[in-house]
Amino acid sequence: MPVEVCGFVLPDEIATLADDERWTAYTEQERLPAAVVAEVFGEEPDPTWKIYGLEEMRSATEEWHREDDPQWFGSAPHNIEGPRSVLIGELGYDRPFALDFRSEHPVVRFMTVEGHWVVVAASAAAFVDALGIEGGCS
Repeated sequence: MPVEVCGFVLPDEIATLADDERWTAYTEQERLPAAVVAEVFGEEPDPTWKIYGLEEMRSATEEWHREDDPQWFGSAPHNIEGPRSVLIGELGYDRPFALDFRSEHPVVRFMTVEGHWVVVAASAAAFVDALGIEGGCS
């Protein structure tokens, strides 16, 4: 059964993990060292970084879809469209990462400290694999 967030179907790799809470468990330092996170994102994570569970994805994305400050969306080619994306976590305060649904298969983008939205993974599967989550945990 597809899992939707604000009208977007989550890729199976993320939906399966988020549904059984394995996804959010990886925010813990012992499960996902900061060095691994920094390698994927190209920036050090804040100690408060987190991956959103389904309900937090939904509430954050609902708010995101109402955002009207253009500074949040960046400028081409390092941009994102709020209404065509789903927030899936944050590397720290004002540093969200999201699924960008502007193409057939969503990419994972991250807002850098400079305010640019950069691609950190070409797919949800690549993102999960890069973080080392794909093997799952219980």
